Amino acid sequence: MVKAIRASRGRAAAPSATYRIQLGPGFGFAAARELVGYLSRLGISHVYLSPYLQATGGSGHGYDIVDPHRVSADLGGAGELGLLREALRGVGMAEVVDTVPNHLAVGSRENRWWWDVLARGPASPYSAYFDIDWQQLAPALGNRLLVPILRGRYRHLLATGGIQLVPGPEAVEVAYLGWRLPLSPESLSSLLRRAAGAADPTPSQPAAPDEPGLGEALDSAFGVAPRAALGDGFQATLGELLNRLNRDPPALHALLSSQHYQLTNWRSANRHLNYRRFFDVTSLAGLRMEAPEVLADRDRLLLAWLETGQVTAVRVDHIDGLWDPLGYLSRLHQTSPNAWVVTEKILAVDEHIPATWPVAGTTGYDFLRLVGGVLLDHRGEAAMTELYSEFTGEQDSFDTVRDSAKRVVLAQILDSELERLTTQLAQICAREGRVHRRSELRRALLELVASFPVYRTYVAPDAATVDPESATRIQEALARAYRSCADRDLLRMLGDLLLGSAPDRPERQLLLGLQQLTGPAMAKGVEDTAFYRYLRLISLNEVGDDPGRFGVPVEAFHRAMQERQERWPTSLNATSTHDTKRSEDVRARLHLLAEVPSLWADSVRRWAAHNDHHRRRGMPSRNDEYHLYQTLVGAWPITRERLHPALVKSAREAKTHTSWQRPDPAYEGALVGFADACLDDRVFAAELAALVAHLVGPGRVNSLSQTLIKLTAPGVPDIYQGTELWDHSLVDPDNRRAVDYGARQRLLAELEDGAVPDALADSGLSKLWLIRNALRVRAELPDAFGPRGAYRPLPALGSGSDHVLAFARLEKVIAVAQRLPLSRGGRWGDTILTLPPGRWRSQLDGREFAGPEVMVAELLDAFPVALLVRDPA
Repeated sequence: MVKAIRASRGRAAAPSATYRIQLGPGFGFAAARELVGYLSRLGISHVYLSPYLQATGGSGHGYDIVDPHRVSADLGGAGELGLLREALRGVGMAEVVDTVPNHLAVGSRENRWWWDVLARGPASPYSAYFDIDWQQLAPALGNRLLVPILRGRYRHLLATGGIQLVPGPEAVEVAYLGWRLPLSPESLSSLLRRAAGAADPTPSQPAAPDEPGLGEALDSAFGVAPRAALGDGFQATLGELLNRLNRDPPALHALLSSQHYQLTNWRSANRHLNYRRFFDVTSLAGLRMEAPEVLADRDRLLLAWLETGQVTAVRVDHIDGLWDPLGYLSRLHQTSPNAWVVTEKILAVDEHIPATWPVAGTTGYDFLRLVGGVLLDHRGEAAMTELYSEFTGEQDSFDTVRDSAKRVVLAQILDSELERLTTQLAQICAREGRVHRRSELRRALLELVASFPVYRTYVAPDAATVDPESATRIQEALARAYRSCADRDLLRMLGDLLLGSAPDRPERQLLLGLQQLTGPAMAKGVEDTAFYRYLRLISLNEVGDDPGRFGVPVEAFHRAMQERQERWPTSLNATSTHDTKRSEDVRARLHLLAEVPSLWADSVRRWAAHNDHHRRRGMPSRNDEYHLYQTLVGAWPITRERLHPALVKSAREAKTHTSWQRPDPAYEGALVGFADACLDDRVFAAELAALVAHLVGPGRVNSLSQTLIKLTAPGVPDIYQGTELWDHSLVDPDNRRAVDYGARQRLLAELEDGAVPDALADSGLSKLWLIRNALRVRAELPDAFGPRGAYRPLPALGSGSDHVLAFARLEKVIAVAQRLPLSRGGRWGDTILTLPPGRWRSQLDGREFAGPEVMVAELLDAFPVALLVRDPA
């Protein structure tokens, strides 16, 4: 099977370059269509669109889909999508579809599956579509679905009219703030019959001509009839009945208690929720995509597009949320064996994609870590660690911070998921005659999940053997859990289960549930907590990276690229995404601090002493102050309108002084106020600007090196919207703000007219120029970058050799990037690079070089990086 999958990878129609576009309000298919000519001239082969099935109204990202059978009307609908596809085909381009199989948004009537589940409960044909445990809270709920949306106490809201019965498209609905919920067919029928009886004292007589369809409405399975069809007289009577009920809290409570759902405070979700969600987002309910009928229904449009060839490239969102990732990917592969499929799989530093997955690779966070790491000076680690500990008082290693954060998240945020597994484990233990307190079972599960070194493993309950990588990770987790959990007998039992001993349904459920929980624990505990607590150098705090590891040696980078070429030659190469916490250019600048740790330390100490009088009641914390200084250096110049949300979000994610669950306005106000006071301080502002001025040029060198490597290393380069120029965005929503495409199109026209850019100019023209030239090389020499495009490191010799990273692709193309530009001091001296035989032409300035040896100073005297193409003659 593996050989067949890998053979099909070779036939996949891989893009040569992708460009990510964030669709949303004000930027739909028509706006994307206007960019097709520009992107084609830039050299892009595939437009990589954010999800565009019908999402929650006003969605800014598209991952909250409510109707998987409909192209978003908000973005222009199927007609405009068709026009966009036609425009792409007209210039030889295609699209990458971003599919979201894990969940649907449940806060809208447009999600008719969820609406039906709310109305009918377990009897709904769609109840099996969602990952709901109807028994989890029994007998407390009695087979009801918890709906944690209330912002106050239920009884108080009933008494004050916060929860109301209102007329709706389906006769009567429950209303709370912006939410609408259905009534069950039984209670709705009873309610309407009461209204009908009051409106007509002889209801046995036929309905009047102006009130048709009432009987049909009452007898229908669900939805009754549109309210407008019930006649004005009936509607008036119904309105009076609803008003009476809304003024009678006991009666309203009785009606609500008869529904298949239970309204409760939003804070209850983390403790009592009885359906799986996306991480901790209660409004995104998990789908059971392991069921063939659910997959076929949910992916009806995507499978049809793949089958007919309208779509040939797919990005699969959050693959680790599925019970059976391989089964899902195999279905896509069976439908379109030649499609290029990448999946959002976050790999640990030493982790690999399962070899059996029929995919081209990942969405590129593993590449982001490698290319960023090789541009970081590992020699600055000790000094940066010392400064961080001295300034903030934080002494713990990242590993310690990470483990603590995962435990906090499991105990406080993912509590309902942990409770579900605890119940399953209790049932298994009871059946086997094991006697354990529930708290012991819960503790063992928590410690085991918190100990996993990767997002998840992939053990199938019916597999004869466990794949070696999953087995290794499970053993690692068990070894770590043994150190923190006294009940080794329980851990051994869980280890046996995870290693494939799950013959019966309860064991199977626990096995698969455990594997689905380790991913959210990692995402929420590490990405969304530890990354905001451990702030030694925030350019390392990125998805897929490890802030505890400081840099990637050049030799290790080359080995990783050779392996990438051998195993995943068409995986995605990303440097910025919609989920990165800081853009590629912010990270490129911040990496420089490790090259000048003494300068940075002196600046931070001086700033802290000078700004101390701006603090209020000891706030903000030193950790958040240190984060502020790094953020300002990395993103400067930045408006306060962009800075404030990023600071507050970071503090809430850290969950130390404030949080999303329990915001602390006093702390957040002090944090933002401190930032404003610093920026208003002329002395501090001048020093900040002076330091940034020292870093801007070298930071742009880092950015150009990073860009060149991305464009020429094994894999498919991805450009996130707007980053073809300098871009200093912070975490979302900052990185999803509008892009000035007019400016970019004008700059590209300048290049087409023959403009030669100043490499480090503020316009960013040089970055655009590099991208355009490198993509032209990829188009002209596709073999050099595809599955046969061998990767060979080219070592440099001489005093500046540590500052060169060079490699050849199929002996046809050479990329020469520089690294650690600040510590190089501007001198190349005797540094030489040995070229493969032949004559080489610079794609950037047209000069020719003949080997075998060339001075690096000559190669890079006109531009910070070099891209050479061998003369075929």
